[in-house]
Amino acid sequence: KAEQRLLEDGSRIDLNAGARVLVHYTPERREVTLLAGEALFTVAKNAHRPFVVRTGQVEVRAVGTAFAVQMVDRGVDVLVTEGKVAVSRVEPAASPAHVLVAAGNLLELPAARGASDPTPHAVSRGIINHRLAWTRPRLQLADTTLADAVTVLNRENAVQVIVADPKLARLRLTGSFHADDAEGFVRLLEANYHVHAERRPDGALVLQLASSP
Repeated sequence: KAEQRLLEDGSRIDLNAGARVLVHYTPERREVTLLAGEALFTVAKNAHRPFVVRTGQVEVRAVGTAFAVQMVDRGVDVLVTEGKVAVSRVEPAASPAHVLVAAGNLLELPAARGASDPTPHAVSRGIINHRLAWTRPRLQLADTTLADAVTVLNRENAVQVIVADPKLARLRLTGSFHADDAEGFVRLLEANYHVHAERRPDGALVLQLASSP
């Protein structure tokens, strides 16, 4: 199960299932060692105290940014979603040179150093969303009433959902949904449960049972 960890400086680590990290902060440096798995780092800006993620073979250095690091059999993947990071190898024989990876780019660094390391390449927003889908909160329903589901949904979304019909509120649902996508959840209700949604001037979505034709 994914989990979220808030660090003392306001930085955040989202850990995919099975990921393990060690955090070591000093006055001069913020260092996290990724021991296994995949993690997304959202870094609080501090130009005088760099934030460094190490995997044992690779070092990723940032000041204020958001990036994901994944340890895989073939090496390390670094995906940057905001700002930029400097990636370098840290084994004794490595060159001190680093590779800059900017937002919207992925660097796939093999475990074994070759004649030359690969360069970052741009990836689409769809690919980024797919690779980081695990970071999105999930709404797990098991014979759950719509009223209870909406209570959870409204905690995760700016768009609020209102169930206007008491009979509709008792509708029971089973499945897994993105908890941060209220509008997508409502579209699913409209398509499959004979529900009609009306948007109020304040942006809220009011749900009612659709009238029979």
